[in-house]
Amino acid sequence: PSTCLYCSFPSGPVWVGGYKAQIYYDFGVDGALHSGLYIFTEDFSQGSYYIDMYGALKDSLNSLYGEPASDKIRSRGDRDLIEMLDSATALSLGYTGYRTVWNTSTTDIYLTMDSSDYDINVYVEYRQKGYEQPSNTGGL
Repeated sequence: PSTCLYCSFPSGPVWVGGYKAQIYYDFGVDGALHSGLYIFTEDFSQGSYYIDMYGALKDSLNSLYGEPASDKIRSRGDRDLIEMLDSATALSLGYTGYRTVWNTSTTDIYLTMDSSDYDINVYVEYRQKGYEQPSNTGGL
């Protein structure tokens, strides 16, 4: 039998903040939970709906954790082209990505939205501060 050095266990579909998501729990070799990931599985027809969802999730996280440590929209590509596009199109094409970060005494919380070829991804990740994932060299 093999030993799992870093295991990820998915949950069934759940609703988080009114949106459908899949949750992944990550346990270390010590058996303790070190991170969790909510991947939102909504399938909207327009990028603006994802931006609305991101805003609603950010508001919910603000109410739980206070003002974020960081809140940025990052540009990827030609800024002049990005400025000609509306925010939903820029997101859909992968020219912009959104990230908001909260810090507590024990956990870093990341709300992220990005895309590639019209496939928009929104997720929230909780990471235990100071935990380093061990290298899995079993297959070498």
